[in-house]
Amino acid sequence: MKIAVVLFIKDEVEEIYSWISWYKLIGVDTIIVADDNSNDGTFEALSDISNSFDVRVTRLPPSETPHSWRQKEVYISAINNFKDEFEWIGFLDCDEYLLLEKHQNLKDFLGEFRPTVGQICFNWCNYGSSDNITKPAWPSTFSYRHHLSKEEFINKHTKSFIRPKYWSGEWQTVHSFKMKNDIETVSSSGKKFTWSDTVGIMEDEPDWTNGKVMHFQCRSMEHFVERFKKRTNINPSTHLWLEYNKGHEYDDKGSKNVLKLRETMGYFFENTIQRVANEIGVFGKQYKYISMEKFESDLFQSINILPHVNLFKLKTFHDKYCGVDSRGLTVANDGNLQEIYGIKFTDKNKIFIFSKNLNRFSILHDRRLRRFFSYEIFPTGKENQFFLRHPNTKHFLTSEPVHIGGTIISDRKKTGDWEKFHIEKVNVTEETLKERLQHISMFVCNFPNRLITTSNEEITKKDLSCVTEIVFDLLDKDGKDFVRAKLKDSSSYII
Repeated sequence: MKIAVVLFIKDEVEEIYSWISWYKLIGVDTIIVADDNSNDGTFEALSDISNSFDVRVTRLPPSETPHSWRQKEVYISAINNFKDEFEWIGFLDCDEYLLLEKHQNLKDFLGEFRPTVGQICFNWCNYGSSDNITKPAWPSTFSYRHHLSKEEFINKHTKSFIRPKYWSGEWQTVHSFKMKNDIETVSSSGKKFTWSDTVGIMEDEPDWTNGKVMHFQCRSMEHFVERFKKRTNINPSTHLWLEYNKGHEYDDKGSKNVLKLRETMGYFFENTIQRVANEIGVFGKQYKYISMEKFESDLFQSINILPHVNLFKLKTFHDKYCGVDSRGLTVANDGNLQEIYGIKFTDKNKIFIFSKNLNRFSILHDRRLRRFFSYEIFPTGKENQFFLRHPNTKHFLTSEPVHIGGTIISDRKKTGDWEKFHIEKVNVTEETLKERLQHISMFVCNFPNRLITTSNEEITKKDLSCVTEIVFDLLDKDGKDFVRAKLKDSSSYII
């Protein structure tokens, strides 16, 4: 069984990495995308993701044709072009995430339907802002957890997965397709239902038994304002905001796999970083446009990586070592956590936090998709003790005590005891890690001289990704602005 999802999209680069990651994780094979002439980096992001996943993207030319007409043309074209390749095709927007209640994989779910079923209609589950005024740092499925009750009329709307070979060829709406005679249309639980006077809106109560479409139509107030600035056919008002921003019930099911989701997002975003790094000449090309802050000479430190580089372990105010587990960055209260280190260039007021295996990990409420997380350091007045502040949000890291979870979070605007971290200088004894850190730090310290290039087999793709993250952080203001211009609205994932 092969499954595709069709997406008609414009200017959603901040959402597209999580959206495609979500559908990859639930078992979709292919994303068929019509980009409606985006200018925020969405088209470039889709092209980058296509290097690692089957994303088939077409960029549409500017058009004065109404949005709904163009979306209709995209959907019909997708059915006609791909009906022989895919057994099932879904039609969803970038603010719609299909949540399966009893299955981990979409193939397993669809495989349970009888051959006479040609369309499965999933009801909306509309979410409010969950009190987010500005755009939250983490994905929509994690950040918005309050939705309208099932009885609300808007949740009677549906979105469909169809067997394209059973489509009658007659258009109905983006919410439903007319099937051939004797072919069934059912809800997510496999039951037949009645349409209201408007096809695509059920007469019956919404059916969330086996699945629903989490519809983040509202998102944050910042999203809402941006969206309606672009919608010339609607007059935004506080009344409209109050209509959108409703959430009677709490539901955190969509947040359960957020770390796996962010890991997949990072895997895709790495393609974007490599593209931009190549465009601006990080790896072996003449670097014309960006200057890096000059490293001042310093005496060799008694460490075993390189001059100008110090290596540390991090301990919290509660005297616990930091580590990584399935929750992300946390307090290392047992031996089952991946060790965390900090690397510091002696003349820089930053520390770069990374895991021993150099894998990507997450820090709660830190948006960035990285292997090396940079934080500015501020002395507390006590030797080797510092506050660690996010370079962009200006939020401080804080560490919960073990008895209330031990999670390390990037969200504090003020400092207290929980925001204090102790750095403990260490030497690297494991040869593999030592060699890799030598490669990385050597490249960074000699970056303007192009000491290491992509043709050097001694440095891996993962190490090059680490180097890029550090180099981007050490660029001067003009350099960072240049990178942001290349990344457009996705720059907050890295810088």
